[in-house]
Amino acid sequence: MAWLKKYMPLYSENETVIALLATKNKDLVNLYNIITTQEDEEKVLEFLEKYEHIAFQEDIKLTGLVRFGIELDSDEQRDLRQISDNLAEDFIIIDHNTEPSTSFSFVMIGFGLLLLWIAVRKFRKKAHVEATPEASIT
Repeated sequence: MAWLKKYMPLYSENETVIALLATKNKDLVNLYNIITTQEDEEKVLEFLEKYEHIAFQEDIKLTGLVRFGIELDSDEQRDLRQISDNLAEDFIIIDHNTEPSTSFSFVMIGFGLLLLWIAVRKFRKKAHVEATPEASIT
C-alpha cells in the first residue's frame, strides 16, 4: 500500500510552526493522525502504548533534505499554510529520510568540469593570439 506524504508541523517554544516534517513513514503518520484527530482518550492511550517506541523517544534525530518554504510556488505555499495559522514566514520543510541524489551530483560535477575546460581553452587561445606578434608589411 502506497502511503501519501504527510506534513506534520514542528512547533517552536512560542507555538509558531517553524518547520514541517514531510514523511511517508507509516508509524509516524499513524501516530500524528491519532493524536490530532482522536477524541476517545482510551483509544489514544492504546495507540500510544502500541507506538511507545516512536512517541516517547528521549533523543529524536530527524534526517532528510531541507527545503525552504520561501522557494515554493504560491499554490504550494497556500496549501501548506492551511496546515497551521501559526506557520512562520521563513518556515522550512524537512523531507524525512531523503538523501541527495548522487547521480545528479555527478552530472553537476561533470558540467562544472566541462565549463572549466572550455574557459581554460578560451583563455589559452586568447593568450596565444595576444602573444603572437603580427606580421608587419614594410
